[in-house]
Amino acid sequence: KDSIPITSLNNSNNENNNENENKNIKYLIVLDGTWKQTKEMFDRNSEFFNTINCVSIDSSSYGKSLTVFRKNEIEGYLSTYEAVIAAVCDFDPINLKPKKDNLILPIKLLSSQ
Repeated sequence: KDSIPITSLNNSNNENNNENENKNIKYLIVLDGTWKQTKEMFDRNSEFFNTINCVSIDSSSYGKSLTVFRKNEIEGYLSTYEAVIAAVCDFDPINLKPKKDNLILPIKLLSSQ
């Protein structure tokens, strides 16, 4: 399914663009698992997912993943937690991007052990 870049729906864009008013994000549904598990969850529920908008993030704007406990670390891939942080920061950059360091603190602490 095609996705909409979450940056095109962010609060700062919505304030200046009436076209996006009906695209305000009220909920963020996140599938968590391995790539294979997530694809299976999506496929099993495809009827539902085809009725809602899917959003995408630009993981390169987040930076390098801080997760060190995943087996197949691939550059540009983020853990689910990091992807959610990237999504909310991209959606509300004025209020949340400055708080990004605080939001990623738990994963930094876990990764340093």
